[in-house]
Amino acid sequence: MTERKAGNPPAAGPTTETPPPLSLAELFTQEMEREEAPARVSLPPATSAVKRRERTKEIPDLTGLAPFWMLFGGGNTGKTFLGRIFAGELLERKTGRFILAPMDPGFRLLAEFGVRTMQPPSSDPRETAEWLRALFTQVMKHRAPGVGDTGGGETAATAVIRAAPTVWKEMKEAGVALVPAYFFARPDDPVILEAHAAMGFAPEATALVLNMNSVDGAGAFDAVRAHPAYKAALERGAVEIVIPRLEPLKLSQKIEARRFHFFEARDGIVREGLEAEPLTGMERAIVRGFIGDYRKELEPIAQRAWLPWS
Repeated sequence: MTERKAGNPPAAGPTTETPPPLSLAELFTQEMEREEAPARVSLPPATSAVKRRERTKEIPDLTGLAPFWMLFGGGNTGKTFLGRIFAGELLERKTGRFILAPMDPGFRLLAEFGVRTMQPPSSDPRETAEWLRALFTQVMKHRAPGVGDTGGGETAATAVIRAAPTVWKEMKEAGVALVPAYFFARPDDPVILEAHAAMGFAPEATALVLNMNSVDGAGAFDAVRAHPAYKAALERGAVEIVIPRLEPLKLSQKIEARRFHFFEARDGIVREGLEAEPLTGMERAIVRGFIGDYRKELEPIAQRAWLPWS
């Protein structure tokens, strides 16, 4: 037995103090700091809504036809965003027969969402135009619904239209409704719509799409909606569609970066092959509201069988 001399303190040994448990406030702070800082969400100003013009013509009824949408417009006008909406709806509804055709001469984003697509063999406009003619032939032969996303390179599609401006009539006779959808974000964007109309290409079912995700506010569309070609299309019976904004922006970017379809983002689904975390409950609730909003916007044309899953 070792004797300890009086007056000497005991030898100091290693100590392991257990830190006090974190309060909920401290825990939440740590977790939130590990996440990307969320974009600040504020209520949109009262002027953010697009003021609708009263329709004077009935929306054309496409019942009995296979709708095939062609998305036209300059870069960053929201074409692929709508293509993603359509692709997700087709998948969620388990629509068996449909065609998705991204044609951008550069980056074909729509092809990266786990859906089988048909694509031109190159970015060459002449080859793409020839490919599109062949695609239209097959669409008519098989009465296939679908979506063609011209991306930022609508030159090839315009070449096809220039050579055959009545192609939509032949497609209708074959049981297919060609639905051109024009997208706008800048004052000069209606020039594509204007050029097509001058060629004699003006299908009875035409969509004018204002995508709120492509602009800072509804005021950005004022010059577009005042353009003579835009107003003339409305007079012919074109339907104006406003795609609601998905906010905050960082959530929209996260969904795209993780290659989620919107219904997957809403339901916390991570499809096979993706290495990504599902969205949080708060984020999923936001996406649920967004899907409800865009479905409400599409309901008038859905009732007239315009959509590829109609």
